[in-house]
Amino acid sequence: METITINLDYTQEQFKEAYQFHYRKTLHPERGIILGTLLLLYGIYTIVTKGSSSSNFILILLPLLLLLLIAFVYFILPVIFYRNNERIREPFRLVLTDETIFVTVKDGKSELKWSFFKDFRSNNEFILLYQTKKKFSILPKAAFSNPDEFETFKQQLASKIPNK
Repeated sequence: METITINLDYTQEQFKEAYQFHYRKTLHPERGIILGTLLLLYGIYTIVTKGSSSSNFILILLPLLLLLLIAFVYFILPVIFYRNNERIREPFRLVLTDETIFVTVKDGKSELKWSFFKDFRSNNEFILLYQTKKKFSILPKAAFSNPDEFETFKQQLASKIPNK
């Protein structure tokens, strides 16, 4: 692998989109949205056909809460996390080599072996490097010097990190 230097300075939108990519692969929000919508329609149908009662209103309230929870986790939580975490908003540099990843932040430097990462996921806009199932680093396509470098790096990752 040739040495690749990436200067990162996440925007709120990049951060939110990366977390949404992560949640699509782990939480599968579309399933919750479909379930919540079906339950909500069933609750409305029940109220229309059988009349309103407290138990019938619960059939509407619970799916609404599920849909609100999904919206909160998927759209609002990443923004809150971005705004409340100063470190995420600070620029930093990664130097990727065959053996290590060198990380330079405002307060210091560190060197990570590729074995530090347990998994990775990628799409056309991001690479997520997972340290654990829930903790990951974001490498946006925009941070690479050109689209070919991004695609080459995605291909080389397969030899460094077993994609599960």
